Amino acid sequence: MSYYKELLDPVTHLRCYSTLMDELDISSSATLILVEIDNFDIIKELYGFKVSNEVLVKFAAILTEINENKNYNMYRVSAGEFALLDCSEVFDTQLNFETIETLMETFEDNEIYIPMLDCKPPQKLDHLKQNNSDKINQEHLCEEVSLVRNRL
Repeated sequence: MSYYKELLDPVTHLRCYSTLMDELDISSSATLILVEIDNFDIIKELYGFKVSNEVLVKFAAILTEINENKNYNMYRVSAGEFALLDCSEVFDTQLNFETIETLMETFEDNEIYIPMLDCKPPQKLDHLKQNNSDKINQEHLCEEVSLVRNRL
């Protein structure tokens, strides 16, 4: 494996945590913005790696779009956590606050649509069915899937 590939997250193709740490070590000045996907562990547990990886890829694409005219390096630092790093010598307060505001507005008002999520109960919840009289309410699960979609 080449050194270049080791520096990138295999799912999002963003730089990885170890690269962030290396860049922070050599930087004399840095601005770090951390972004986390709420309830990512629940998404991963309920829907598995295929869906959670798609969420990560789409989230990274949105971050990339937000960063298009900015100079932040982007990283996936852990499961559902990302970082934006600016190592320029001059701290640009206005740019940093605008970036944080854009991130908040974008993710508060934006749904990440995952086509493979439909209103079928996740397989992980099958163990909750004890017998015919204790069936999971299909409509309730569809509402929960919608809530998860809305929180992404």
